Amino acid sequence: MRYATAVGHLRRLAEALAEDARLAEALAEDARLARELGGQTPVVLAAYAFGDLLEGPQRLERSDVALVVDRTADELPWGAEPPAVRGLFERHRLDRVPLRWCCVPRDRPVANHRITGPVRVWSLAGPDEEALDALAARRAEHLRERAPDPDEQARRLAAEAAASLAELDRLVHGHRGDPRAIAEELFDLAAPVWDLPRHRRLGEAVGRRSGADVLAVIDEDPLGEVAQLAGEGLLVALAGPHPEAAELAQRCARTLRERDWEGDTELAEDLEAALGAGPVPARRAVPVDAGEVGAHLDGGGPGEPAWRLELATGELWPVLDDWEASTGEDLPGDWEDPDAWLALDPHGSRYAYRDMVSFAATVADRRLADRLGHALEGSEVFRRFRDVLADRPDEEGRWRVFSAERVRGRGRAWLALEGYRPA
Repeated sequence: MRYATAVGHLRRLAEALAEDARLAEALAEDARLARELGGQTPVVLAAYAFGDLLEGPQRLERSDVALVVDRTADELPWGAEPPAVRGLFERHRLDRVPLRWCCVPRDRPVANHRITGPVRVWSLAGPDEEALDALAARRAEHLRERAPDPDEQARRLAAEAAASLAELDRLVHGHRGDPRAIAEELFDLAAPVWDLPRHRRLGEAVGRRSGADVLAVIDEDPLGEVAQLAGEGLLVALAGPHPEAAELAQRCARTLRERDWEGDTELAEDLEAALGAGPVPARRAVPVDAGEVGAHLDGGGPGEPAWRLELATGELWPVLDDWEASTGEDLPGDWEDPDAWLALDPHGSRYAYRDMVSFAATVADRRLADRLGHALEGSEVFRRFRDVLADRPDEEGRWRVFSAERVRGRGRAWLALEGYRPA
């Protein structure tokens, strides 16, 4: 990427932040608008450029940005990604450009042992044109912020190290020094709550429409990784003799609204209606799987057939010019009858690519994150992305859960736009 392009991405980010800041003001003054947007108000207070960009190279792989968010250090662990910030990048399609971002709590200095000499490019007062112009001219050295007082920084690092050592001490004494038991607990702490086998068990329970099995798989664990699939299962459970489903459904609806991915608001509304906590959405029920619809929407391309959804059965049919010759059967009906069929309008692979970019931003292993970033540049990005994850079965499983959730949400959101919902 050319240096000028990287600075251009910073300007786009500054403009997006300014737009969201104006939205925050509107939300504060308009309670109705706030309710419509699910309360997802922006939380970014300032943005700083740092890293290779400040060295002024002719070309670089990506731009690094630190976002100061309206959270304290106790509320925002290092590496956390508030849903509202992820949503900002997705809304403005900044997740498709090589911008790597991290969040800094409002009560900590931006400059630290990881972020050296950052330059502020945006604040609530608006884009910092002086800084952006200086970066474009490669003359921003005088604007770089210095690291905090070394003594203060040392005290903060010491406190964090002491907390880590205390946790290790608990593990060692709790297991009487047994290395196997310690390793197993550390693995449990690091492993994702929803691995691929458990995700499959939940999908099978939803497919069988067994509320009891759904509840047995969900248990009391966080639902943020599988809120779409879990929400469908909880709709099944709410329709049966399972009073314990109500509390889980309320929690799932809150999770969906906080996460705010495509399709999340629609499913939250369905759950709230089933709980009697909200109006019944004016969407016609169709016996179709949202994940299947999303997968067909993500497909499509030159030479591939279009698809039609049969509203009575929920079955998806390919539209072939030579249907009788290709299938040996009569046409299933009049494709153009709007009361019986719904035409799918595939959007191709662009959303699947955005999913890969968003997932790469969640990878904590920096070496793996960098490898995924390289794989997403150039040609054959889908194959190269899969090849990188093939070396890491744990992250590959997490990716498949992540991708399935995004696809399912897109299917639900598209159906809602057409006036339907999966049943």
